[in-house]
Amino acid sequence: MPGKLLNSTVLTGSDLKACNTFEAPQRVAPQPADKVSTSGVRTKFEVPARSYTAIQWTT
Repeated sequence: MPGKLLNSTVLTGSDLKACNTFEAPQRVAPQPADKVSTSGVRTKFEVPARSYTAIQWTT
């Protein structure tokens, strides 16, 4: 059973071929996942299309 939600981040963007460069080092960067909610032992979250999401709980 998961514990308390510690952290949630999402990596997404409209340009699937975007990459970081020396001129734009933060073009692709993790952002806080803002659609995460925990109630009791359940956690619900919405993820954007074509994205990676990381969620960290306590044990």
